[in-house]
Amino acid sequence: MKKIKLEIEEGKLNIELQAGDKILVESLYGRKKGYIFKNLSPHNEFRLIEAKTGHEVVVGVKWFTYEKSTYLWEED
Repeated sequence: MKKIKLEIEEGKLNIELQAGDKILVESLYGRKKGYIFKNLSPHNEFRLIEAKTGHEVVVGVKWFTYEKSTYLWEED
């Protein structure tokens, strides 16, 4: 598997997420959390599902980089 870093360029993510994309979040303190992208809301908010708990969260674009590193995980 390879990691591709998600970054904000001109107010948008550098990668267009597709339903089912797996996202790995690494906090500044070394904690890691996995999410699955569900869809983009009509208000340009990202609907994610927390991989472990299955809880749905809705975040804005800045969430992907604010005090963390976020990666898209793809199979090689």
